[in-house]
Formats: sequence, structure tokens, C-alpha cells
Amino acid sequence: MPRFSRAVRVQLVVLTHCAVPAAPFVRALAALNVTVLDKLILRDPRGDLQSFHFTGLDVSALEVWAKERVALAEEALGSLGALTELWLVRVALAEPALLRLPASLLRLHIESCNITEFATPALRRLSSLVYLRLYETTLTVAPDLSAAPSLQAVSFSAPLNGLPSSITIKNITAQNCNSLGILGECGALYRLEVSRAGSAPPAGWLARCPALAELSLSGTRLSELPADLVRAAPRLRRLAVRGCGLRHLPHDLLANVRDLHELDFSNNQLETLPEELLVSVRALRSLDLSNNRLTLAGARAALAPTSLHRLALDGNPLGDLCPTGSHDLYRDGTTH
Repeated sequence: MPRFSRAVRVQLVVLTHCAVPAAPFVRALAALNVTVLDKLILRDPRGDLQSFHFTGLDVSALEVWAKERVALAEEALGSLGALTELWLVRVALAEPALLRLPASLLRLHIESCNITEFATPALRRLSSLVYLRLYETTLTVAPDLSAAPSLQAVSFSAPLNGLPSSITIKNITAQNCNSLGILGECGALYRLEVSRAGSAPPAGWLARCPALAELSLSGTRLSELPADLVRAAPRLRRLAVRGCGLRHLPHDLLANVRDLHELDFSNNQLETLPEELLVSVRALRSLDLSNNRLTLAGARAALAPTSLHRLALDGNPLGDLCPTGSHDLYRDGTTH
């Protein structure tokens, strides 16, 4: 590799397809006259990562993106006392290594590392963690998020046995979960986004989530929604149920969410809307019903809200909305 003629101090260093050095990264970079100040990214590193590799490294962020799985020594990250952000992708991560993650972490992303459990002691160690992202096809048991007292946002892509939450969690994003039951407290939950779930929401799903303001369901097979889906979420501002195969909607689905601003039922199989569906929703600004099976008569309820700024009905068999031609709308320059 080329060596700079003078010392260079940079915020970010990215090493791509590089063999793992026989010395610490700090020393290997110093040989090139380079000092990394803030973030080190290892893309497709060639070799396993040992403890000595990170000795002397004083960065706040580390990312390891492996194409072929690399091993990480149990205590490899123990010397990174200033680390606040860590991304590990396709890194062999044994449970002892999880128990030795730097306690200073604020953000943690683990993907395709073959972990089967995120044990409570490992989470308890991460007392400052604010954001956790786990993308693991091998993770089936939801972690106990109450063990991480500062955690506010989580994102999962895993066949979990439920949606983990805690009293501090404000945002949950979940993909491919086997069950949608909420595990733990959810009184602070503000945003919930679920896609490709393996089951429908259970009755009373959101009964303990009164602060919920945004709810999104997509790619989950639901012929109909529970009538009480959002009954206990009076602060809801945005509701989206997209691509779920919906055929019917409960007539009183929105009775308790009077301040709803955005409603999206696009890419379903709705043929008609209940006449009472939108009667109580007085602040609705956006309604997306595109790509359903609505006829003009079936979509008539969509015209009820007078507050609408946007109405999307494209992709529905509405027929000709002006069967006698546009000249009946505009005659001699006058609108009738």
C-alpha cells in the first residue's frame, strides 16, 4: 500500500479486501503515516480478528462487514473504551464475545452473525445503549429489553416469538417475526412498524400502548383487521396497512382515533368501505386507497372527510368518473 510522505490525520479510514495485519491496526496505519481519529470500517477483511488488532485504537465507531464469515476473539473489543457505535456483519460472534462488548456503546448493529440468543447479562452490561438492531435468522427468542435501561429504538429482522419492548422503548421496527404479541411494557411506544409477520395481530394487541402515534403493517396476510386494533391508541396520527390482502374493514375501526392525519390501505383487496369508517376522523389529511378492488360505489365513503388534502384511488376499477364527457363539466368556459 502507498505511504503518505507526511503524517495524515483523518476522521474515517476504510480498508477494503485487506489482509488482517500481523500487528495492531494503529501500527499498520502508522506505517502508512495515517492516524484514524473517529471511525474505522473493515470491508471484507481477509483473516480473523484478534484482541491485539484493536490495541491502541481510539475511535468512537467501528464497522466490520465480512463477505465470508470471520472470527472475532472473545475479548477483541475490550480495549475500545471510547466506542459508541458498532456494526458487525457476518462475524462469528459467540456468547462470551457478546458479554464483553464495550459498555460505552450507544448504537449496536448485529447482522448474520449466527447468534441464537442475546442474553440478559449482555444487555445489562450495555447500560448506555440507545439503539439496537438485530438482523439474525437464527434468533428466535426475543431478548429482555428491560435489561438495557437507556434503550429507545430497536429494529429486528428475525423469527422472534414476539415483539420485545420495555418501558423506555419509543420506536420498534420488526420484520419476519413469528408472533406479534408485545413482550414487555410499551407505555412509551410512539412508532411501531411491522412487515412480513408470520401471524396476525392478537386481540387487544395495543391495549398497553396509549402513546402510539404511528402504526404500519405491511406484507402480513390479514383478510380483516381486529375491530379493536387501534381502540386503545387515541393519539394515533398515522395508520398504514399495506399489501396485507385486506378484504374487509370493521365499520368502527377508527372510532377512537379522531385526530388521525394519514391513512393508508393501499395494495390490498378491498371492494368497499364501510359508510361509517371515516365519519369520526375530522383531521384526516391524506387517504391512500390505491391498488385495491374498489368500485365507485364502494369508494363513496372516501369522500366523507372534508379535511382531505390528498386522496389516492389509482389502480381501482372505478370506471369512467365522467361518462358523458368533459363538455358536461365545462360549457362555455363555465364550471357546472
